[in-house]
Amino acid sequence: MEEAEIMPELVKTIRFTFGTPPDLAVSRETTAYDIDGWDSLSHATLMIMVEKKFGVHISEAESNDMANVGDLHDAICAKIFRGPV
Repeated sequence: MEEAEIMPELVKTIRFTFGTPPDLAVSRETTAYDIDGWDSLSHATLMIMVEKKFGVHISEAESNDMANVGDLHDAICAKIFRGPV
């Protein structure tokens, strides 16, 4: 997978996890407050989905430090393309 493919795949994973409509914009700036149903339990589900999709491990501490989708994207890229952080 190329680095440019991560964001589109992450958006697909987010849409699938939360059942968002296809016209809902999901960008680097998107936060949990922007998506209906994104609470602590569904956040844990998203992290599991991300780990399976991208073959990475995101610790609870890392997950809790993420402010938006861009932070999640960057963490995935760092783990895939630059090794453990």
